[in-house]
Amino acid sequence: MKRQSLKPFLIIILLLVSSVSHAQFINGLNHRLNLHGKVQLCVTTQYNHLRYDTSARYKVSFDSLIFNSKGQEIKGFTTSAVRGADTNKKYCFIPKYDKAGNLTEVLSYDENGNAEFKNAYSYSANKKLVTLKGYFLDGKRSYTNSESYKIDASGRILEKYHYNEGFAPDVKYQYEKTVYKYNAKGLRVEEVEYDLNGSKTSQRFNKYNQNNDLAETNYIWLKDQRGNEHITFTYTKYDKHHNWLIKNLFLNGHFHSVTERQITYYK
Repeated sequence: MKRQSLKPFLIIILLLVSSVSHAQFINGLNHRLNLHGKVQLCVTTQYNHLRYDTSARYKVSFDSLIFNSKGQEIKGFTTSAVRGADTNKKYCFIPKYDKAGNLTEVLSYDENGNAEFKNAYSYSANKKLVTLKGYFLDGKRSYTNSESYKIDASGRILEKYHYNEGFAPDVKYQYEKTVYKYNAKGLRVEEVEYDLNGSKTSQRFNKYNQNNDLAETNYIWLKDQRGNEHITFTYTKYDKHHNWLIKNLFLNGHFHSVTERQITYYK
């Protein structure tokens, strides 16, 4: 089994967002969406560009997020394109919340409407610890993934612990704990990952523009041969709500991809 089989679990975490004060933990899961205003629908398309011909591009992902009037995501769709393949992987995600607005569950469905994956969230009595467990529901895979998050009063993630349970023995994770730091605006500026022995495996430093959108990320890998990565973002179009509509990504100085968003608001 390859690590790609974790894709439903990873996409669920990347898509979820909420602007409700008592569910700020979800913002911590996806701090980079940075949506403003009463968003009803956000459609995102990412295109990668060829390094030797930046005029040529190909679609790599297409996501749709639907929000209710409270700012909670109520449904998400994602299509991950495989270059050169005849078909693309399509998923639908449906989150559930408790009466207090806390995220409790996310079900993932394949393009045929079959339930494929489930993320279940539980909260400690003081709401300072959130536990996530992910399960495959197709009856073919027994992998269980779990994480726990320590959060502050505003819902920001301070620490994340990752646990591997029953996954393929040939897959080894490079870290088991991540510590996050924020600036005075509450924006995530540093992430440090540690392995089971408590040794640092990587560091990530973020900088933001005047709109609080991510402008620069530096990855420093300490335990492998991947080499450091310097990623910069430029935003060439915003709407009247100060949400970006076009974002360009440069990897180590080379133009890599462009992401376009179409946003619909509640009236």
